[in-house]
Amino acid sequence: MALKIRLRPQASIKVRAAIKLPTDLADVLENTNLAELSAAAAAASAAAAAASETAAETAETNADAAASAAASSASDASASASAASASASAAQTAETNAETAETNAETAEAAAEAAQAAAEAAQAAAEAALDSFDDTYLGSKASDPTLDNDGDALVEGQFYWNTSSDNLRFYDGAAWVAFTSGGDVAGDTNAAASKATPVDADELALVDSAASNVLKKLTWANLKATLKTYFDTLYRTITTSRELLTAARTYYVRTDGSDSNDGLANTSGGAFLTIQKAVDVAAGLDLGTYDVTIQVGAGTRTASVSLKTMVGSGTLIIVGDESTPSNVIQSTTSASCFTAAEGVIGKFSIRGFKLQTTTSGRCIDNLSPLAVIGFQACNFGACAADHIFAFNGAFVQASGNYTISGGAGQHMNALACGQIAVQNRTVTLTGTPAFTTFALCARNSVINANGNTYSGSATGVYYSAILNGVIYVAGGGGTYFPGNSAGSTATGGQYA
Repeated sequence: MALKIRLRPQASIKVRAAIKLPTDLADVLENTNLAELSAAAAAASAAAAAASETAAETAETNADAAASAAASSASDASASASAASASASAAQTAETNAETAETNAETAEAAAEAAQAAAEAAQAAAEAALDSFDDTYLGSKASDPTLDNDGDALVEGQFYWNTSSDNLRFYDGAAWVAFTSGGDVAGDTNAAASKATPVDADELALVDSAASNVLKKLTWANLKATLKTYFDTLYRTITTSRELLTAARTYYVRTDGSDSNDGLANTSGGAFLTIQKAVDVAAGLDLGTYDVTIQVGAGTRTASVSLKTMVGSGTLIIVGDESTPSNVIQSTTSASCFTAAEGVIGKFSIRGFKLQTTTSGRCIDNLSPLAVIGFQACNFGACAADHIFAFNGAFVQASGNYTISGGAGQHMNALACGQIAVQNRTVTLTGTPAFTTFALCARNSVINANGNTYSGSATGVYYSAILNGVIYVAGGGGTYFPGNSAGSTATGGQYA
């Protein structure tokens, strides 16, 4: 049965109950003051609360400790698991290493067995080689053996050292033959059969200086190819494609022609456009004994012409208009009208042109001692340098009469053994051309100008012969050449 007590402040407790209370409790309740009882209850409650708080803190502390212990236990368990895993892995690795070591041991054993087999094979091969060598080289002996070291019959190629004659002897299949240290190559070669016509497969001995002078061989085909390459680098290739003339030939040049034509017809569709093209074509021929003529039509041309080497004894004749040279004008700037460069070979004749240059250049310029240039019926106009120049042994000759209508540095200039011959010609001067020196000859050169008739007048020095140059006029006198200023000689030069 539950006891219900209802307290009222500031009053004595009156207990009325439906049940009977113990006497002592009833007395206490009857005599107890409510305030005191409340204070006591409060104090008890506070104490109980404090105890509960303490118990709670203790419980919390115990819970934290339990949690920490649980965490530590979990960590220890994890570490134990890791250690167990590592131990398992190490055990597996150790097992693998043991298996690998076992495999390596087996491999080493197999290798040792293979090495032993190889050694045994090498020993057998060495013994076989020694036996083979013993069968070939019979060692040192005092006389020619009749059997080999095994008592077998001799075979070709066996050899031994003869201690009596101190030389090496070879068995050639029939007899023992003595050789010197290098073999008697000279004697063997001299005794060998001759062969007049070698074939490509034939072989020749060669001492290779690039390989410590060891003996090598090459075939006749190798030798031919090597010599061909060598000589091709030394000499110009001679072609056999030149056309050999069987008669004189004429090429035509016209201002309405074309260098793509063949030059053989005097029409716009047949003639060449330039003189140079005609010269080049002629240089590709074998003239034999025949002349080639280049017939040049009327007009003024400004391109310099380079004379080329001619094959054969014929002459290359370049003709303009011999009756009226001024109809065919060769007029160049900073270049010569006609030039034979050093090394050009051939005979050339220039006829019926009016020749003139500006800035620099000569009218006829021969620099080759192997070229002879003749001229006639030409009109020498104004020229920046020389009308006629012969250098380095070159030769220029007037083969007919001609005209001078313009001045120049020199009309004739022979230098360094050059030769100019204008003899027994009529030279007509028009317009009083001016010259520095009409005839200049120097450095062992010669100008033969005897027997000429000069018609007209000019200004400038008559002549100059210096440095052993010789001008021969056959006693023509100091005013023989056109001009108006005295000539001179110096340093061995002669004028006679």
